[in-house]
Amino acid sequence: MAYKLEQIRSRTRPALRQYGVNPYDIERIRHAAERLRQDPINPPDITNLAVAAGMSRSKFYRCFKKVYGHSPLDHLRNHRLQLAKIFLSTGKHNVTEAAYAVGYSNLSYFARIFTAQFGISPHKVF
Repeated sequence: MAYKLEQIRSRTRPALRQYGVNPYDIERIRHAAERLRQDPINPPDITNLAVAAGMSRSKFYRCFKKVYGHSPLDHLRNHRLQLAKIFLSTGKHNVTEAAYAVGYSNLSYFARIFTAQFGISPHKVF
């Protein structure tokens, strides 16, 4: 009987365990992701984000991957590249300025990951 009750409860509350993480942890992970996006040039390190979220580093990393499908560093990289693409598409920044504006100082690395992400060289975006 307890087994059947648990089955019924789990069907009526699917959102609580949507990611296999409790809702309070999901909120803390989303807040940490927002902190990563706030300052792409000088982002907080993973340890500080985990402490701010009230989790161990390993739990933070595991929960972040469950909620977003990728690591915190991949999340930061994707955000930086999206910003760079916006900067380049407006035509107000050249490739060097866009790379530096989002926190990349190695231009060849920036060009390589930009091309891998979007399938086009950053020089051809404008």
